[in-house]
Amino acid sequence: MKLIWIFLIGLTGLFVMTGCNGDGPEPKPKTETVFDPLVETLDKAEATQDLELERKRRIDAELERQ
Repeated sequence: MKLIWIFLIGLTGLFVMTGCNGDGPEPKPKTETVFDPLVETLDKAEATQDLELERKRRIDAELERQ
């Protein structure tokens, strides 16, 4: 009877160790869509707009100093 308990405890430990191996699901590779060029263009436009707004703030600050 004691041998069965040792076997069951050992089997439970084995299941716990194999279930907790730490590997998650592999991330899916990013697939290219037809909207990727549009998204890139919008990102560039937003970056350009940010640069222009910063330039405008600097010009406005210079005008207020005078």
